[in-house]
Amino acid sequence: MHPAMNRSKGFSLVEIMVGVVIGMLAVIIMMQVFALSESRKRTSTGGGDALTGGVMALYAIQRDVRMSGFGIADTQLMGCRLTLPTGVTLNPLNAATNNSASNSGHD
Repeated sequence: MHPAMNRSKGFSLVEIMVGVVIGMLAVIIMMQVFALSESRKRTSTGGGDALTGGVMALYAIQRDVRMSGFGIADTQLMGCRLTLPTGVTLNPLNAATNNSASNSGHD
């Protein structure tokens, strides 16, 4: 056997340490890229959530504005007697009336 061939088997300590340093640098770079992409994802997702919340709030305001005027002034929706400041009492109208009993003898 030739002495030079016997010596070339395996890696030396210096070669292993250089490989470990290169691997550590690669891991650090990957972690930095991952952290940057996660922060950008959170920023864009947070903006989307804020937009959705804004749309829902505007829908609620629009619904409230459209329904203004259908509140306490409508005695049929209240289902109770309403006494005005002038002393006049309003009785609610029945939403469903039975006309068959009143018309049964008149036909």
